[in-house]
Amino acid sequence: MAQDRFELLGGILCLDFVNTIHEYGAVDPREELHSFDDLVAFGNQAGAITIRQAAKLLKRASSNPAMAARTLAAARECRLALYHLFSAIAGGKHLPARDLHFLNRQLSRTFQNLRIRSKGDEVDWSWEEGNPKPERVLWPIIRSGTELLTSTDRRLIRECGSQTCTWLFLDRSKNRTRLWCDMKTCGNRAKWRRYYNKHKTKED
Repeated sequence: MAQDRFELLGGILCLDFVNTIHEYGAVDPREELHSFDDLVAFGNQAGAITIRQAAKLLKRASSNPAMAARTLAAARECRLALYHLFSAIAGGKHLPARDLHFLNRQLSRTFQNLRIRSKGDEVDWSWEEGNPKPERVLWPIIRSGTELLTSTDRRLIRECGSQTCTWLFLDRSKNRTRLWCDMKTCGNRAKWRRYYNKHKTKED
């Protein structure tokens, strides 16, 4: 399976998932999840599922394309709800009730697949790994989203300062002053734009 297809700049699984679309609200936002295969590839690269689990999901999807299509649609709906919630936090706004209600509905479907397993002296959380369900790739993402919403780390959520980017990230910089999802792209473009506008004004 191809690796490094996605830019993982969010600092946490759920934000990396939200960032698989560019420019929320734009007329023609750039989509990165065009197919169920893309969703599985993201899950594998981001650590939500293993290569072996990914292979099982792709095999099952190939025998039931309709189910795979429904899972992709559900993933996109979940992604939008997470974006609305985290963007609201980044902007200091109240959580949108509709999206919070949507996420709560997902919890009952997701957490019923969570198990406590022991391995030697260790006890940890694990997912039900019986007959693989296509939505298996979403379970860790939803859990990541709920854990972020209910942790103090939610205060670190930022939205990229670029006018053409809506990516979200956790600001773990020393002074909590990070402005851009990526300094090499959005940050440099913003610097160039300020430089251009400054010199254009002088010329005019």
